Amino acid sequence: MTAEQLLYSKSAAARLLGVDLEEILDLQVWGTGIWVNIEGQRPRILSKKVFKQHFVDWRKAAARSLLVTPQVFARNTYTVRNETKETRYEVQLLSGCVTCTCEDFAKQRQVFKQGCCKHLYAALKFCGYGSLADYLNTQVAA
Repeated sequence: MTAEQLLYSKSAAARLLGVDLEEILDLQVWGTGIWVNIEGQRPRILSKKVFKQHFVDWRKAAARSLLVTPQVFARNTYTVRNETKETRYEVQLLSGCVTCTCEDFAKQRQVFKQGCCKHLYAALKFCGYGSLADYLNTQVAA
């Protein structure tokens, strides 16, 4: 998987444009924009910046419905549950580093060397942080 595949997907384009995924016929990454061909419509060009912001916003929005529980015997470790999907992942907020056991985090880490999935956003919010950068900045200052 590449950064382009992770950031500029047909699924993201469908969410951004408010159409069904099946209506996205083609998506091409150009210099500063993403060309999207939508069934029955003229093609649209969206900026890469819009996709990048959506990448973060969509995960933060998904984090709102998750339940975070601190693990009693493991410091800075949290269980993050999605009761609708009946899934749970382990999140660790370590000094200068964060981890999650989910697939999204693993993909992001492979591509970007760091990542922030919805489970991490939920744990960060539970601990009073608005973003991964806020958390990492406090770790550097400490």
